[in-house]
Amino acid sequence: MPTTPAVGSRRRCGWCAASNGSAGTSAAPRRAARWRTPAGTSRSCSTGSGTARRTASTPPPPRSAGTCAASTGWSGSTWTSSASRCSTTIRSGCSATASGRSAGSPISPWTASGWSTRARSRSTPPTWTPSPHRAYPTLADEGVTLRLPSTRFLIGLVTVIAVCVVAAVLWKRSADAPAAAAPPTTVTCVGGSEKSELMADAEVKRILRDDYRLEVAFQPLGSYDQVQLSTDEIKARKLDCLWPSSASAQGVFEAQHAGAFSGYRAENVLQSPEVIYAGPRGTDALLRKGIVQRRGDRYFVVDMKGLLLNQVVRRGTWEALGATDLRGPITVSSTDPVRSNSGFTMAQLQLNIIATDDGFSAPNLAQARKALPAVRALYDAQGLQSRSSDSGFREWLTQGGEFKAPLYAGYENQIIQQVVQSGDASAALLKNVRVLYPDPTIYSDHPVLALDPDAGRFADAMKDPKIQQIAWKRYGFRSAVQVGANDVGDFPGIGLADQIRAAPAPAADVTLALLSCMKDANACR
Repeated sequence: MPTTPAVGSRRRCGWCAASNGSAGTSAAPRRAARWRTPAGTSRSCSTGSGTARRTASTPPPPRSAGTCAASTGWSGSTWTSSASRCSTTIRSGCSATASGRSAGSPISPWTASGWSTRARSRSTPPTWTPSPHRAYPTLADEGVTLRLPSTRFLIGLVTVIAVCVVAAVLWKRSADAPAAAAPPTTVTCVGGSEKSELMADAEVKRILRDDYRLEVAFQPLGSYDQVQLSTDEIKARKLDCLWPSSASAQGVFEAQHAGAFSGYRAENVLQSPEVIYAGPRGTDALLRKGIVQRRGDRYFVVDMKGLLLNQVVRRGTWEALGATDLRGPITVSSTDPVRSNSGFTMAQLQLNIIATDDGFSAPNLAQARKALPAVRALYDAQGLQSRSSDSGFREWLTQGGEFKAPLYAGYENQIIQQVVQSGDASAALLKNVRVLYPDPTIYSDHPVLALDPDAGRFADAMKDPKIQQIAWKRYGFRSAVQVGANDVGDFPGIGLADQIRAAPAPAADVTLALLSCMKDANACR
């Protein structure tokens, strides 16, 4: 549809009013206007004798240029005039001239829309011919020639589009940048010393920072020391989480801090079975006695009750067992159970075996109280003990292994971590170390006790598959969240067991009674 001329433009408006020139007469058909004038426009027809003005939504002249010039009068469907020139002006600034109206003649609001014409010379009258196939004139009728856009125009258009796309992408990135650049949240957590190197691992720290926007301030502290902190002390130290090495320690915390932390939740993310480290001489002696059994390249303590009650409690000696070069009483050494979870887990296992008939179930409080004096005797037989799992195992390795303590209780992950760190020297290390799996044993769980939502994010982050693989392949922790994630074939030569029989740890009330007994012999009665 034709468009309204721009304000201020001036064109030769090629249209002729189709009117018979007098009221009531209709010598030519009236057609709908090609386009209408916006409200308030006016047209004026001026001659030498005066000016006639018509206002009221009268259609302005069409945009195509043309001139109507003819002699006065109608001939068939053609209007001719030579008496005067009609000038039409609209407020938009388009001025059109047309011949064919005498002074004072009213300007018809109808134009010959739907008719075809060709531009003529000023002296030749136009002939209007009806077109039965269209209601509007074509571009060809208007004398317009179409041209395809030039190559330079197309190149410019493509360039503008490309610039817009790039600008949109950059804007999107800049909008996302503040969130990505937000500083990571620091989570303060106390945990067992055996996890210190895992939490200091550069790749673990990078994953926590880049993928979870977390930084962890990790402070080593014994499992039962941390879970027995008072609520006020935990808040004063601004701790976000505790990370003990035992589900029993978790039970103690929940019993003593029920409802103290509204955002509390616990997630077990890692685990490691309790094992007994020995040397080749002590292992051979126990094999001959039937206390230890070999299955392939793996060793299992199949008579833990006999080892504890018949050998340790009765003060049996290595010489009596015929162990080469080993001297002194048979004991199962460990870290201090009052301070360290690896030592306390062995005490729990001893309590299970002594207090129950089968050793595969945890005792109730009444059963436990009867067995506590015997467990205390096993504790007293050890003498001075290390205060942390990590330092205790390193001392055992560096101070002669079985020559320091023929039997030493610890976590399975500790020997894996040491083998990884030893690299090519691991063969010499394994030559003097045997891993004995108590049958049954107790798994040492590593639950994150999240005290607030940020610590909850940390617990979720530690379940990341990448972190779980690092924990296994570098530090020996088995996954507590992914089945089949740990392949013992990753560490040939150690003799790791892929299937381990385990007993449950005692409940919180039994655990607290055992802990009190370890702290004070009078509490064992």
